[in-house]
Amino acid sequence: MPLIWNSRLLQSCYTMSFSYRKSRRYELELKGYIGDNVQKFPIFSAYRLVNLTDNAGNLSRKRIRQFVELIDQLLSIVFLYPIFLYEVIKLIRLFRELNPDVLHINNGGYPGARSARSAACAGKICGIRNILMTVNNVTVPYNRLSRIAEYPVDFFVRKSVTKFVTASEYASSSIRVVLNIPLDRATIIENAVRAPEIVREYPYNREILGCNSEHVVICVTATLESRKGHEILLDALAKILFKKPYLRDVVKLWIIGDGPLWADLNETVQSFGLQDNVQFLGYRYDYLSLMSEIDIFVLTSVSSEDSPLSTIEAMSLGIPIIASNLAGLSNQIVHGLNGFLFPVGDVHKLAYYMERLVVDKSLRNSMGLSAKDQYTKRYSSEVFVLNYEKLYSNKL
Repeated sequence: MPLIWNSRLLQSCYTMSFSYRKSRRYELELKGYIGDNVQKFPIFSAYRLVNLTDNAGNLSRKRIRQFVELIDQLLSIVFLYPIFLYEVIKLIRLFRELNPDVLHINNGGYPGARSARSAACAGKICGIRNILMTVNNVTVPYNRLSRIAEYPVDFFVRKSVTKFVTASEYASSSIRVVLNIPLDRATIIENAVRAPEIVREYPYNREILGCNSEHVVICVTATLESRKGHEILLDALAKILFKKPYLRDVVKLWIIGDGPLWADLNETVQSFGLQDNVQFLGYRYDYLSLMSEIDIFVLTSVSSEDSPLSTIEAMSLGIPIIASNLAGLSNQIVHGLNGFLFPVGDVHKLAYYMERLVVDKSLRNSMGLSAKDQYTKRYSSEVFVLNYEKLYSNKL
């Protein structure tokens, strides 16, 4: 969305506003991405019971979290329609005040945010003619009670949205099948990021974190949750260091991000004896500065992934990538050119490709150059904005 808000082309054509579900962290982040040219409407508050257990540190945290997640699910089913109607009414008031020509809904996945689906229905009621919904992940089928309960909501969303936008054919096929929408109601616009502007200040991140120019730094940037497959990465690293012990003095792994599995992953590091090689850096606003100093980027997702921005950011920095052969990742990574793809969950293949890049600097350099070229051709902000301008004006 920041690429759209800050596009001079779109600013010259449209007056933009942004409504969102507010939280303290979200609004802190938002300040760095959105300018005064965009009106802001924080109309809902973020809430989930499960957030209360994210930092639990005792041995029973898993059971506590599972119990609270179950309560969350039950509450979401019981109060789905009352809250949905409340959100629709609030958004109808906002849309009637703004009277937009284009309603662009950015959804994390599908079903994703309830407020995103509420926005689609409210927009239809208000007579907005061009309603777009960007779906940034695969669509969840009707395979559980909460999804079956949402079927009537999905019916109205399907009737309301003019065009569903995904970043890959995999995600596009998924939403067409689950929501039973025709081919011409879905389109693909690949994700993009702005070319990063890295300002280096002494001391550099490597020095601060105890690394030097001789170290090979591997990095993953992802929420610490099971779908991101961090344990697979740690297992693969342990296998490499067991096979070639001399690499213990060479390899460093930076894990950027926070989440509910922080304590479990720390225990895994201890059990593998990786405490001298792995550093948990937590949630970092300056993560791009950190990424600019790494040698290899890895993403080991096992599910619920499509076309992540982190891999595109790595490409923009000229960094080779090793990623799961999953959904949109298989479009981003050209195997053997700008990185390697390994079968989802295959620790041995992951270890093999990691070892190849760790020990072969020339291969890292050549793949990094290819990654940068791939970014320029397919994932630049200019290409992205032009595609959305066509979609806004109904030309795509």
